[in-house]
Amino acid sequence: MHAGILGLCVNLLMLVPALYMVQVFDRVLTSRSDATLVVLTLGTLAALLVLLWLDLLRGRLLASAGIAFELDAGPKVMARQMSQAASVRRWTPRRWPARPEARWRGAGRALRQLVQIAMLAAGAWLVIDAHASPGIMMAATVLLGRALAPVEGAITGWKQFVDARNDHGRLRSVLSGASPAGEATPLPAPTGAVQVERLVYGSRDLDRPVLRGIGLQIGAGESLAIIGPSGSGKSTLARLLLGIWQPTSGTVRIDGADLAHWSRDRLGPHLGYLPQSVQLFAGTVAQNIARFGEPDAGAVIDAAIRANVHDLILRLPRGYDSVIGERHRAFRRTGAAHRACSRCMATPSRGARRTQRPSGRRGGGSADAYPAGPEVERYGGGADHPSPGAVGRRRSCARCCATA
Repeated sequence: MHAGILGLCVNLLMLVPALYMVQVFDRVLTSRSDATLVVLTLGTLAALLVLLWLDLLRGRLLASAGIAFELDAGPKVMARQMSQAASVRRWTPRRWPARPEARWRGAGRALRQLVQIAMLAAGAWLVIDAHASPGIMMAATVLLGRALAPVEGAITGWKQFVDARNDHGRLRSVLSGASPAGEATPLPAPTGAVQVERLVYGSRDLDRPVLRGIGLQIGAGESLAIIGPSGSGKSTLARLLLGIWQPTSGTVRIDGADLAHWSRDRLGPHLGYLPQSVQLFAGTVAQNIARFGEPDAGAVIDAAIRANVHDLILRLPRGYDSVIGERHRAFRRTGAAHRACSRCMATPSRGARRTQRPSGRRGGGSADAYPAGPEVERYGGGADHPSPGAVGRRRSCARCCATA
């Protein structure tokens, strides 16, 4: 109720600059009275100061009402959020800077109106003394409004400017620490030995790291299935092993070399990754299997055969040249998983195959989810096809987690 009354008063006071302009033209310029101009100007300035004060008071009342509503609507949720240090750290930096930002916006609007009033008063004074015409006064007022518009826009968008500047600084720091392209000495093709040393990964929003002190060693030709409950860090470990995410500390080595020392262009073709959430990209089936590189027809077809998806692709209107969308609406989830599996297998024999069960498959698992399991086992591992191993999402899928 009080905020509504204050809002009505603020809206009425917003008419003060227009009323001041009308009085200047109707009374001051016709009577040429300096005293009338001074009284009108002082009264207008006082009204604008009251407007600024009421606007700030209304903002505080609305903020208090919002907080009271949240506390009444969800005290348990609010208490839970405020009891967690991570939530406090996440929301506090956003809440407190919002207050001075709102104050600066209100001050900017008030300053613009004050400057316009001052310009009108100065123009009227010059017209009274016959040093300027009313047309010049109006033109100066319009030009001043145009000149102040960028200033008000800068105040409104100052937060975005600061965020962009900070992001640019972070990008420069990251890029300055990266090695120039072509500087790293190319390493030979990987044989498949993977070694993890004291791997730690954590997030700023969490009180403790997701993974801590992980160490393992997988020899060439060996397979590994990582089994655990949801949220235990299996997917996080897989992304760290493949270099998709960077560890907080620790090292992942392939053939004894730090994963950061490998060239992505050279190591990428030797890695296969099948995530839980399957994503196909706009392009042909062959391009998706070949990872949008130079498609080798023999390798693409071989990968599709090994993923047991060759016959399914042949039934498409244009076979391997059929165009699919990013959301692959024309296919079932299982068909999309088949194509993603063939894309994962379209790599040289010495590659880590990272597999997860698709998110659409819950429960006990099914052979239809990964029909390529036996084929993968036949092609993977051994002295002829060394490979470091794969990671399974569920115990029921462990038999499908052999490497290709």
